Amino acid sequence: MNLKFYKRNAVGAERQLGHTNYHWLTTAPKLWLPRIGNEFVISDQRVFVKTGIFSTNIRNQPLAQIENVYLKQSLVGRLFGWGNISIHGTGGHPIELKNVATPLKFYNACLHAIASRQLQT
Repeated sequence: MNLKFYKRNAVGAERQLGHTNYHWLTTAPKLWLPRIGNEFVISDQRVFVKTGIFSTNIRNQPLAQIENVYLKQSLVGRLFGWGNISIHGTGGHPIELKNVATPLKFYNACLHAIASRQLQT
């Protein structure tokens, strides 16, 4: 996964803890275009989501403002390794990541980052 945009915009000594992208099976009917230009990253400071190739949407959620992280996987999603992640913070709209690869790994990275951040404060 190419994380050029995230790496160029990392804040200070920010460390990446996990990343994911759309699962290849869920984007196969549309070819590979939905996977290009997307960056879904969890760092030790924030959740960073960038989508789009020609027009870009960027969402950041500081870890200190995250209240809940949800993972939803169907039976087929569990068998083939995709699922949906919803990150709810204080105020605003949740960050929805649909049909992402290795969702349990990203979910656990989110929980670990949030717990580590809470121990620091």
